[in-house]
Formats: sequence, C-alpha cells, structure tokens
Amino acid sequence: IYVCERCGDLGCGAITVRITEVEDCFVWSELSIESFTSASFVRWHDERAERAFYFTREDYLAVIY
Repeated sequence: IYVCERCGDLGCGAITVRITEVEDCFVWSELSIESFTSASFVRWHDERAERAFYFTREDYLAVIY
C-alpha cells in the first residue's frame, strides 16, 4: 500500500496487505509493516482479533483504475 516516501524503495520498508477477491468484493487482510532488512514482519494488530476490510468490486475498481 505504501513505500518509502523519499525513494520508493521496498528495502526501506513498506505497509502491506493481503488482497483477495471474494465473490463481488475485494478483501484487505493481514495489514503488516515489512522491512527487507529484517527476517520478520510486524502485524498492526493482535492476531487473535483478525480484522479485514471489505470493498465492493465496483467501488474498488473505480478507485484503483
């Protein structure tokens, strides 16, 4: 979703999500902060309280394209 504001390099770290398409929706889940200098990534929330964001296909594609 978002990379380094100065250089755009993924090596500086990135905010990432898993995007899946389910029926007539796109779903964002597993929001994380990833750094390629680290062996792991950090989830933004407690994994026990997994959250997902749902967007209708029509609205999502209108914004993305």
